[in-house]
Parts: sequence; C-alpha cells; structure tokens
Amino acid sequence: MQVLGRTTAISILKFFQYPHKQARLYTTDSKSVLPLKIATLSSTDHPSVFTMPEADLKRILWVLSLPIITLLYLTIPDCRRQFWRNWFMVTFLISAAWISALTYILVWMITIAGRYRTWCCYTESTH
Repeated sequence: MQVLGRTTAISILKFFQYPHKQARLYTTDSKSVLPLKIATLSSTDHPSVFTMPEADLKRILWVLSLPIITLLYLTIPDCRRQFWRNWFMVTFLISAAWISALTYILVWMITIAGRYRTWCCYTESTH
C-alpha cells in the first residue's frame, strides 16, 4: 500500500479547506496519487450490460432480468459514450419517465393483488 507523501497530504487538506480556490485536483508533487485516480475515473472502457456473469446465481438473475435490461438499453441513450455525451438531460428525463412508469405498474399490480386477497379470503365469519 502506497503512503501519501507529506506534500500530497497537505494539498488534499488545502483542497478540502478551500475548495473554491482549488480549480483542479492536480498537485505540484510529481508523485501525487490524485491525477492517477482522476485518469482512471475518466476511462472510456465501459463494460457491456450483455456480458454474462460467471457465478451461477448471478447468471440466473441476469437471464431473468435480460428483457428489462434490453428494453432500457434500447430506449435510454448512454451518455457515458462519446456520441451521446451532450444528451445527458435526455437520458435523465427518459430515466425519470421509466421510473415513473414502472412505479405506476408496481402500484397497480399491488392494488390488484390486494383486491384479490380481500375478495378471495373474506368470509362472513371474520366479522
């Protein structure tokens, strides 16, 4: 495990103490860890949602959730990709619409299940 140098630790403390004055996270220390971490966050390699997991239970859950994964993949632009980078607001709005629609369907199904349970299990002797 690499230990941060004294100048790096001081730079980190200064950043959190005065974030408005620090326009960037890079320090003057050449052995700083911060630029390396920032570079790994901005990598363009994104794993595909269609890669099958290795574990058996995860594979079963992946197969069961594949229809919804495919539907969301086809309807929501991936703003992590360079082509869709400026479409982040459309991604957000479509995601909010999907959350709203799936919440409505969930509440509707629970309402039907609750009515069926009341109709099925209600007897005069329970009064």
